This record gives sequence, C-alpha cells and structure tokens, in this order.
Amino acid sequence: MSELQSMVIKDKVNWKVISWNQELSEDFIREFQDKVNWECISEEQKLSEDFIREFQDKVNWRNISEYQKLSKDFIREFKDKVGWEWISRRQKLSEYFIREFQDQVDWKWISINQELSEDFIREFQDKVNWHNITEYQKLSEDFREEFKDKVDWE
Repeated sequence: MSELQSMVIKDKVNWKVISWNQELSEDFIREFQDKVNWECISEEQKLSEDFIREFQDKVNWRNISEYQKLSKDFIREFKDKVGWEWISRRQKLSEYFIREFQDQVDWKWISINQELSEDFIREFQDKVNWHNITEYQKLSEDFREEFKDKVDWE
C-alpha cells in the first residue's frame, strides 16, 4: 500500500490538492471517484478516451476539451458535450473535420490555431476571421492580391 493510499484510507487528504498535484492512475481515480475533484482531474490528469467515456457524467467537459488530447472520432461521439471554443483552440483539426463541424467550431480560433490551405480559406471566406487569417496563416502574394478588399494588408 502506498503512502498516498494510506493517507486516503485515514481520510487525511485534501482531495482538490491530490487531484491537482499528484499524478494519479485511472485505477486510483476510479477507486476514489466520489472523493476526487473532477474539475482538477479533467485538467491535470492524462486520461484515456475510454476512461473519459466511462466517467462522461463526472468529467468537466470544458477542461477535457482544452487539456486532453482527443481523437476526431471521440470528438464526433461527444459533439454535444465538448466545448467547441476549446476544441478549436487546442486540438489539431483537419480541414475535413472543420468542414464537417463548420457550424460548431469557433472560426476566430480556427483562423489562428489551425493550419489552413488557401483553397479552404477561399471556401470559407465568409466564416473565417480575416484579421486572424492575415496574421497567423501563410498566404501567397496572389492570394493576398485576390482578397485585398477583405483587410488592410499594411
């Protein structure tokens, strides 16, 4: 029995501190699921998608969306639970995936944090944030000329 488990058994634990500062196994979290701080667990612990799925009603979905590495299939499965602003900001998304969820993603953050092709930007020119596109995307001179009316390129 580990020292941490001994402390837990004696209930001499600040669960928020444990949840935040200790690297916890999924088995440990499962065993003490009614004591751990799920907001902290969702942010600070590395969780498998199977574990998140198992505890989907306990995890903090905003923190899951921001701090956990999620597959596209997992995001699809939980599209009504994930935080789309944080998915757009923190997850690596393909253009195909962005197209599929164009009405859910946050275009401000897509325009900043995702690598977008000029063809994709052209396709979604009415959704992208042009200020962010010009600041954060690699654009050819021809493309800049084509969309010179969208922003002040100076």
